[in-house]
Amino acid sequence: MEVCEWCEEQVKKQGNADPHEHLKRVGGQRQYIGWPTGGYEEQDYICQECGAEFTYSNDKSITDGR
Repeated sequence: MEVCEWCEEQVKKQGNADPHEHLKRVGGQRQYIGWPTGGYEEQDYICQECGAEFTYSNDKSITDGR
């Protein structure tokens, strides 16, 4: 599989960088909740141009309120 230019640039970005315009969401967003701090959200994407797959993570702290 040959990766498109947008995905080549996406790979160079941080894991929490916004997805490029040709990435389409796949499945639902997953929340990983930490306690007392930590946790994050992930979303899978697939490129409509070349078929490459990415996982976006916001790396934000999510707590369950305990």
